Amino acid sequence: MRSQINRLGIALVLLGGGAFAASHRNGPLLLEDQTANLNDFYIFRSYESGRSDRIVMSMSAQGFQNPDNGPSYYKFSDSVLYRFNINNQRGLDGRPDMQIDFVFHTQLRPNPTFVSYFGTIKSIDDPGIFLYQTYTIVIRNLATGQGTYISTD
Repeated sequence: MRSQINRLGIALVLLGGGAFAASHRNGPLLLEDQTANLNDFYIFRSYESGRSDRIVMSMSAQGFQNPDNGPSYYKFSDSVLYRFNINNQRGLDGRPDMQIDFVFHTQLRPNPTFVSYFGTIKSIDDPGIFLYQTYTIVIRNLATGQGTYISTD
């Protein structure tokens, strides 16, 4: 009897681990708006020479989308506010000290074809880029209420 209970306990531990696994397709409502579905968030120290005091933050959206699905590549949504909540307290109090907001703006240039990009792209202002995205960043210090506005237009 005791060995059966032990086996049952081991089976529950092994099978129950999947209940806490992350999903790249979290909620049913996100299936309707894949551009709002953030899959992964990475943060690490910069490896560039002379910039080791800086961090790099990266996110990915639209899970299970292949980057080679051209000619119409995926874009960030103009109607989604992408936000990083940053907690700098060593005690990890669960409240963000800083927020970084990203808002994207899409410009469709005159396009003689049905594709987003045409021909060889050699620079950021290349005339072959028909779908052009810029973004605005707002960095907020929640302790002081002050914000810094950064535009990439």
